Formats: sequence, structure tokens, C-alpha cells
Amino acid sequence: MKDSRLMVKNIVRFCSVLFVTSFLFSCTTVMPDIPNDLTAREIVQRAQDSYNSGHDKVAMYYYDTLIARYGMDTSIYLEGKYEIAHIYIKAKNYSEAVPLLEEIISIYDNSVPGSFSGEYYKMAKNDLAKVRKATLDKIHEKQLKAQAKEAAKAQDLVEGDTSAENEATEEEKVEVEVSEE
Repeated sequence: MKDSRLMVKNIVRFCSVLFVTSFLFSCTTVMPDIPNDLTAREIVQRAQDSYNSGHDKVAMYYYDTLIARYGMDTSIYLEGKYEIAHIYIKAKNYSEAVPLLEEIISIYDNSVPGSFSGEYYKMAKNDLAKVRKATLDKIHEKQLKAQAKEAAKAQDLVEGDTSAENEATEEEKVEVEVSEE
């Protein structure tokens, strides 16, 4: 009987360890091997396919590879950086997106006009404006919440003062009753 209980416990432990291990490995993203002979366009296409399939980290891995392999071409560098920034924007990870967008704008601002297609410049400026608006909206929302809290506190204090006055009046009544006796 003890042997069968021990065996059941061991099976349960084994199954638990197996379940936890499989769960942990299923949650990790395995980055693909990217063949060295892929062109920049092929890497971009694979990045876009990954992003469209909901694999943001894999898409960013492709864009990082694009920049590492072909980033000496400023046009490709700008495209890769913009796409990474845009993924961050979609995820509302503005703190990661803003430096990339500012870098893109800076490259355009410090280059000879017409050296590169203006599409990433325009999109970077638009995304940066959206971030600023979203950030300002959040700041405004926080300010409104803080003002509402302050107003509630002030109201509580006013109501608290009134109850304190009522308590004082009650104490005075008790004092008057005691002194009359």
C-alpha cells in the first residue's frame, strides 16, 4: 500500500515537473536562423510577415539583422530603425520608440535634402507627434485625477471640520450639563 502511494506521488511529481518545463519552453520565443544570402528586401518581408503574425520580437530580430547586415546603406538603416520604432509605438512602449524616431529625424535634418526618400522622415515625425499627444493626454488625465483627489480631500476636510464642530458643540453641552449639576 505504501509502495503504491509512493509510486503515485512520484508520478504526480514527474507530471508536474514535465508540465512546468513544457510550459516554460513554450513561452520562450525561438529566434529563426536567417540565411546569410537573404537580400535586404527578403529580410524586410520576413520581418513584416512575423509582425503580421503577432510575433513582434521575431520581427524586431529580423529588423536588427537587416540593420547589422545592410545598415551601411542609410536608406535601409532608416527603414529598419523606423520599423522597430513603429513596433514600439504599436505596443505603446514610447520610451523605446522616441529615441529611434528622434534619431531618424536627426539623420534627415543633417543630410543633404533629397539624399533619401522622405517617407520615413514624414512617418517618424507623425509617430513622434502621436507619442507626444498620447503622452500629453496621459499627463492631462493624471492631472485631472490628481485635481479630483484634491477636491475630494478638501471636501472630506470640510465635512471633517463640520463634524469636529458638532463634536465640540456636544462636548460643550456635556460641560454645561455637568456644571449645572
